[in-house]
Amino acid sequence: MTPEEFYNEIGGDYSEVTRRIPLPNKIPRFIKMFLEDKNYQELKVAIEDENVDNAFKAAHNLKGVSANLALKNLSEQASAITEALRNGDMAEAKKIMPSVTESYEKIATLAGELA
Repeated sequence: MTPEEFYNEIGGDYSEVTRRIPLPNKIPRFIKMFLEDKNYQELKVAIEDENVDNAFKAAHNLKGVSANLALKNLSEQASAITEALRNGDMAEAKKIMPSVTESYEKIATLAGELA
């Protein structure tokens, strides 16, 4: 799978990522680095533990990292969960978390197919 196909599949913005990473053959390396980042796992644990402060930090970091890589769907969902947590609304964050997980897992699965 090419980086462009990957971005189309995951709901990312390929033109945006190529503005930031002008050599498309480098994109798979950055996606793999993204998957080594612990913010998603920290968010998951903090949501399960109902720790608003830790969840907010992890969601905010996940939003930034995913936005930098133009992972649009994930970035938008991380932004929504960040805003819910900014307002202390754990119930809303828990409603959003399944869509965050779905997007993250899709990225993780398809990253293995990147050429």
